[in-house]
Amino acid sequence: MNLLSEIYFEYTRSRGPGGQHVNRSQTAAILRWHVPSSQFYNDEDKQTILTKLTNYINAEGFLSLRSDQFRDQDQNRKACLERLAELLKAALYKPKKRFKT
Repeated sequence: MNLLSEIYFEYTRSRGPGGQHVNRSQTAAILRWHVPSSQFYNDEDKQTILTKLTNYINAEGFLSLRSDQFRDQDQNRKACLERLAELLKAALYKPKKRFKT
């Protein structure tokens, strides 16, 4: 099972300046992932993700990330995926057990 198969994207118009092009094209990427139904992580990891990333998860359990920093849809999608990887790495980090020396 691949995590990318559980993620889907929506595209919308970007915010901010950019001339007339920004009013016509949908370059902002919104990543959506339903954490509770994920087959990629076990129940313990999913619970950890739900508790540590509550600011990114709505009431239905969807984790949402938005990127509109680039003028290219593909670059914004990659930025969302990189941010998701960073968030998951930080949320699932388990410090090594320390031994007295």
